Amino acid sequence: RFFVFLTLFDAHAPRPRIPAGSPWDAGNRLQDRYDYAINLTDGYVGALLDSLQARGILDSTLVVIASDHGEHMGEHGLKEHGNSLYLPVLHVPLLLRGPGVAAGARVRRLVTLRDLAETIRATVQLPGAPFPGVSLAPLWQGADSATPSPVLAQIIKGINTPPSDPVTSGTMNAVLGHDLHY
Repeated sequence: RFFVFLTLFDAHAPRPRIPAGSPWDAGNRLQDRYDYAINLTDGYVGALLDSLQARGILDSTLVVIASDHGEHMGEHGLKEHGNSLYLPVLHVPLLLRGPGVAAGARVRRLVTLRDLAETIRATVQLPGAPFPGVSLAPLWQGADSATPSPVLAQIIKGINTPPSDPVTSGTMNAVLGHDLHY
């Protein structure tokens, strides 16, 4: 057994410059550099998966891909992150692949990273007390009655926050569920 936690920051500002003549240069500097950074990150993840496959352990390894936040690309007149609790910053993919995870299953329900540690523990059947949160496994197993943790978010005004950012007025909190976003 092994555990690896890999953090990739290519999509974080400052983002890598796009090489001259690159197909990623479509004329929108902010979006293009973000897309290019995501492409680089995709390549790194692909190389990792290829390496696990070459070692013959990909199918017995739980792989989790998560993000802590998204980015504004002009929505609501905002750029980057750390300035609001709008969905472009909150709604990010969470991907799991491996033993105990239904291949091809897609969960459309909003979930929270609070449940990720317990999901991993339960999926790989680690002994010991559960982590805070609940396993998300029932969601990809088709259980309609599964109750993940409430989806909560908070942002606090940072240093040098532009006065036009929504968080300038003070700490913001959000709760999300079903089709609601408060």
